[in-house]
Amino acid sequence: MDKINSSDNQITYINLDSSNNNLDYLNQYEFKTNYNNKRKYLTKKNFYLFFLSEFGFITILFLSIHLFRYIPKYHQPKIFTSKNDRAFKSNEEPLIFIHIADLHLSKSRPAKTDGALLFLTTILKYEPSFILMTGDIPDNFRGNYHWHRVGIQNEDDWDIYSKSFKKMISRFPVIDVAGNHDVWGVDSFSSKTNIFLDHSFIFNRSSIKNENDFTIKKVSIFNLTFILFNDYRFPVPRPPYGNEPYTNKEQLDLLENAIDEIKSEECFIVTHYNVDRMWFIKSSKGHTFEEIISKKNVYAIFTGHRHPKQVEIIHHGDKGGLEYCTSSCFDKKTSGLITIDNGNLVYHDVYIPLPGEEPKFFLTFPVPNEQISSHHIFNINEFEIRVISFINDTNIILKINGDIEGQLKYKTILKNGALLYIFPVSLKDGNYKIHIYDENNYSCNINTEFTIGKKYRGKKEKVLNNFNYYLVFRLSSIIFFLYILIIIFPYKTNSNFEFIDKLENIINGNNFWRNYNLISLSFLIILFSPFILRQRYQKTNIIIKVSILLCTIYPLILPIHFFEKINGKIGFVVNVFTIIGYNIRYEHWCVQMIYMFYISVIFPNIIYLSGYSYHQRDKILKYINNFIISIFFIITFYFHIFFMAQSNSLLFLLLTSGNVLCSIFIFIIVFIFKNKKKHYFIIKKIKIYN
Repeated sequence: MDKINSSDNQITYINLDSSNNNLDYLNQYEFKTNYNNKRKYLTKKNFYLFFLSEFGFITILFLSIHLFRYIPKYHQPKIFTSKNDRAFKSNEEPLIFIHIADLHLSKSRPAKTDGALLFLTTILKYEPSFILMTGDIPDNFRGNYHWHRVGIQNEDDWDIYSKSFKKMISRFPVIDVAGNHDVWGVDSFSSKTNIFLDHSFIFNRSSIKNENDFTIKKVSIFNLTFILFNDYRFPVPRPPYGNEPYTNKEQLDLLENAIDEIKSEECFIVTHYNVDRMWFIKSSKGHTFEEIISKKNVYAIFTGHRHPKQVEIIHHGDKGGLEYCTSSCFDKKTSGLITIDNGNLVYHDVYIPLPGEEPKFFLTFPVPNEQISSHHIFNINEFEIRVISFINDTNIILKINGDIEGQLKYKTILKNGALLYIFPVSLKDGNYKIHIYDENNYSCNINTEFTIGKKYRGKKEKVLNNFNYYLVFRLSSIIFFLYILIIIFPYKTNSNFEFIDKLENIINGNNFWRNYNLISLSFLIILFSPFILRQRYQKTNIIIKVSILLCTIYPLILPIHFFEKINGKIGFVVNVFTIIGYNIRYEHWCVQMIYMFYISVIFPNIIYLSGYSYHQRDKILKYINNFIISIFFIITFYFHIFFMAQSNSLLFLLLTSGNVLCSIFIFIIVFIFKNKKKHYFIIKKIKIYN
């Protein structure tokens, strides 16, 4: 059909291979087209507008997601009250223990093991009274780490822990909990695949009778009570889905009840995951995880998982819940040495780049300002400034606010061999700066601030897991799905979309909107790009459109990804749920994988097909557009496969995963049918505005 005569409100279709008669038909309208101007190529401005219509919306959406990821959210400052008015006990000796996490021992990556071994050998020279270990002991991957790895319970990695590290630390009491690497791919708490039970110092098969026993356990040592919290729901899927499990209401109930049972004494919580990630889940009593650990009998919570460069300290509530998230041993070479002196806990970040370079001096009293909580005593005016030293150095100098200066005196040797140095002071209420240093060899250099008084106002602290990012990601996933649906859904409408036609004509090179500048025009094109792309895309062959629509629906109702069997149980992902056997569970990573499916499989094909008619006009635009689409597809497809390959063999993945099958299917359909229907430019009779 060469032309369709129409009224002013109707669309006129002009065939691309139009004859001169057709061009004469075009000339009767009061605007200039690329044809009657005899321009073979689009201008630079038209290039810009075309690519803006193709990629502008998705670029803005993508940037908005990651913008919220990197914009920090903060806990607001809190006011803390000193614990009591008890006198300082000069004869009380500090208690010393260490906190380590994320060893990631790996046979396939010996550098990880060597780094953790070197670090642990050095930090154990402090001779702690006991050790806290907050998960991720082995790496538990099978295969080459760099390009393909499957998350399993790897006996080889556990053997490294058993034969080397376990012997090294067994001379100390060890309190340990499981990390995600320790339990992913485990179908039940009592399963043989739960190898953690065979190596843990606290949890073992004889004492764990049910899943609740694995979730919560109390341990008392040196008159301290620790509540160990393994918030995993079995079966635990393979990575990446098992990386961020959600604590459910029943598990929070167990934790809250365990804390409530400790009426008068203080307790400490040991777990792998950070508190902030569980902001929206509540217990039966209506309390979130943060509200539960904010109870006044919770002194501190020790976590890991995040691998920060140095310890992250967060105050949860004004009465309790001081969280210490330590770093990873194998790469960051950082861990924590904790001292409790006269009831005051102080966390010391220990960075050991090389053996022999470990810190030798630690301030145990008073408490640095950034660690003050309502569990600390900071209203005592007469006390001893205390430093423990792991070398014999008698020339340690102290300065307070530049007014007080003197040399610390040796007092005693502690049970672990450390030397205790003291400096008695009598100070008024206020804030003080303290500098402790060694004039001889600079092995001691402590700079900090402390406060004396009944009250202390803390500072705002960065949220460890920015839940705004998770909210925005879910919202943007819904927006992106609707964006795709608007473009591909083959509905019919009586509306002529005159405004969209005008925008398309501007992109075509018909510059009849001279009153609009480039910025406002760019905004309009980005805003209405789903409808612009829809108008182009709907000219595609009906078989292609139906095929892409079916592939879009595919991950919502059919398995997009199968796991390697978990103790004989088949596992897969449908929509935002993991299904293992008869167990169905929502997982945040499922949202991310579906998002990546649409990004890597559906979106590139939409962009290619919507720009196809432009490719016929301008070869340069065709090559650039196809190059961008190809690079975009390769990068997004690679990351999609990379994450999915953590839960199954690569060959099985290529044969069964939805993104691979749909990509191949769409490629074949597009290759066969893309030229089966002539492509048209839609041109309307539009008045030219001067």
